[in-house]
Amino acid sequence: MPQSAHHIRFPLLAYNVKVFPVLAEFGIKSITSVVEDDYENFDRITIDYKGKPYTFLQFPIAYEHENKAKILLMDYNFYVYDTSNHIDPEISKEEMVKLYMDEAERAFKDRRPFFISHHFSNWNNSAYWDAMKEVIIEVKKKYKTEFFTVSQLYDLLNRERQK
Repeated sequence: MPQSAHHIRFPLLAYNVKVFPVLAEFGIKSITSVVEDDYENFDRITIDYKGKPYTFLQFPIAYEHENKAKILLMDYNFYVYDTSNHIDPEISKEEMVKLYMDEAERAFKDRRPFFISHHFSNWNNSAYWDAMKEVIIEVKKKYKTEFFTVSQLYDLLNRERQK
C-alpha cells in the first residue's frame, strides 16, 4: 500500500505563508527550505488550522558563498553555477566533495544533522552524483553516523521534543 508524502520542497524553494493551510490540509509535516542557522531547533512554524495549532518543521539546506553568489549545497545549484562559468566536471566534483565534507565537519561538531539535497541526476558528466557517493562513504568512515530519511528525522525530533 503506497504511503503519502508528508514532507515537501518547493520548486525554486519558493513559497509564502498562504500555502500553510493547504499543507496542513494534506498532512505535510515539514518543508525543506533555506532557513539559515537554525539547526538546533529548526524553524517551527505553527498556524491555526481549523481552530487547532498545526506545526511544520523547516529543514535547512546549507549553502556556501562563491564569489558573490550564494550556492545551496544541492546538485542543481552547482550545475547552474558550474556550467555558466565553464568549470570542468572533475573540478566541480572535487569542489562539491570539499564543500560537503566541510559542511559535514561543521554539522558533526555542532551535533546537528548533515543534509544532502540532491535530485539524483547525472548532470555535468555525473560530477555531483559521484561527489555525493564519495561524501557518503567518507562521512560513514570518518564519523559515527546514522542515516535517516526526512520522515525518520521528523519523528525523532518530535519524540526528543516531547521528552
